Amino acid sequence: MVAEKEKESGIPVVKPSKSDGDVLGLKSIQFRMWLSFVALTALTLVILWVAQVVFYTAGLNDMSKSEVKRVGDELKIDVFAPDFQEKLRVSAISGGFSAYFFNRKTGFPLYYANANGSKDHEQMDRGLFDEIVNSHEFKSKVSESGSVYTVSAENHGEFIVYGALTSHGGDEYCLCILKPLSKADATVAVLRNQLIIVTVLCMFVSMALALTFSRTISRPISEFSKGARKLGKGDYSVRFTGNGWTEIDELADTLNYATEEIGKTEAMRRDFFANVSHDLRTPLTMVRAYAEMIRDISGEDKEKREKHAQIIMDEADRLTLLVGDILELSKLQADTAEYNIGRTDVAKLAETVVGRFSAMGEQNGFEFESNIACKSDALCDGKRIEQALYNLISNAMNYSREIKKITVDVTEKEKTVRIEVSDRGKGIAPEEIEAVWDRYYRANQTKRTTVGTGLGLPIVKSILEKHGAVYGVDSVTEDNAEGKESGTTFWFELEKFVEQTPEPTPQKKRRRKEPKAKDRIKTEQKKE
Repeated sequence: MVAEKEKESGIPVVKPSKSDGDVLGLKSIQFRMWLSFVALTALTLVILWVAQVVFYTAGLNDMSKSEVKRVGDELKIDVFAPDFQEKLRVSAISGGFSAYFFNRKTGFPLYYANANGSKDHEQMDRGLFDEIVNSHEFKSKVSESGSVYTVSAENHGEFIVYGALTSHGGDEYCLCILKPLSKADATVAVLRNQLIIVTVLCMFVSMALALTFSRTISRPISEFSKGARKLGKGDYSVRFTGNGWTEIDELADTLNYATEEIGKTEAMRRDFFANVSHDLRTPLTMVRAYAEMIRDISGEDKEKREKHAQIIMDEADRLTLLVGDILELSKLQADTAEYNIGRTDVAKLAETVVGRFSAMGEQNGFEFESNIACKSDALCDGKRIEQALYNLISNAMNYSREIKKITVDVTEKEKTVRIEVSDRGKGIAPEEIEAVWDRYYRANQTKRTTVGTGLGLPIVKSILEKHGAVYGVDSVTEDNAEGKESGTTFWFELEKFVEQTPEPTPQKKRRRKEPKAKDRIKTEQKKE
């Protein structure tokens, strides 16, 4: 509907951009990058909180259990050593626990030690140990390898319990270690207070840094957007600058290159329209003028009428050629032209084309010379290569001056066939050689003998690139001739046609059938 209204009214409809309606800039790169940085910081702090506050107590208890198990296993090995009581006392002081070694059958205590350094049985908390060692849980978990678990004793709190069995002289003994379970509430409270301060500071710092980074990254993109709008309005003097970051700098270089190329294309487009306007105006003016002459002056004079009519037909042919070149180039560059690539006798094709131009060139004083030293065929579309050769010879004729001599050489290389078209014109300056293949381009320093559109060489370029051919220009100008003859040579190389010989199919060898014994005897009897 929008397109139909636009066609009916003739007024272009401006479509709203995706940023329209985003007054707060919530969809901008800057805001989203800032939000991403802040979210990443917040997630990191959440993980830190969970690790330090939630899992701190559990981790501390697991470490305490492991330490009690290690100490208990070391003491269990030396329970009957002479210095065991002293070793038990030292370990209880350094480990902060109470230990009780007793005969399991009689319950008689042998050794005791606590964190205060006491080893007197009378000072030990007998009620606590009796509650622990007589419990069903301790009896089920105590083992020769030593076991550790936590238990909550009535009126005493939570403890880490270690129990290990050992035997000596037919009796069974038990080592029991009790260590109060650490209360991490105070430590967790300190951590929580510190983490609150760290969280607030990190959030402020991260928001400031995120804002700085997001602005640094998004600023050049915003500038690129402004420059692109100017470029869209036809300002080709726009230049894009990066911010020192590799990707942004590469984008700036790419946009600058695109701007230069668009500017060149626009300049060539203007030249093209100027050239085409001139080329169209001249024959149209002549057609109109001679048509009026036929009507007003030479209508009754047969000789003049036919002469004027011939001029009109010639100018109409020029118009047809001009329009044909434009349509042909559009078709080639749109990749809609058909190609029939196959075996082509390039030498014969070149002789035919040169022969046609020779007959036409004699009227204008042109001399054509062909040097064909090629016996191999090329892999190409013969009609398209003929068209390219026509354009190159026409181009050479257009740029010839006093010496109207055109040379066509066809030579053979190891894998390619090379075709060259040379003229004796003024030559092309080195800085203009690459530009001659561009659309609508004409060499500024060269005066042409005929008027054209500047589309012949772009057509040749499109045909050769479709064939994957190597092509180029060699030119000698009058300024750098250094005793040589000035002129220009356009050349290209086509792939040789190589006939594929089919591989012989292997034939199965027939095995000689040996005669049976009876047949062999009959044969020998016949011979006798």
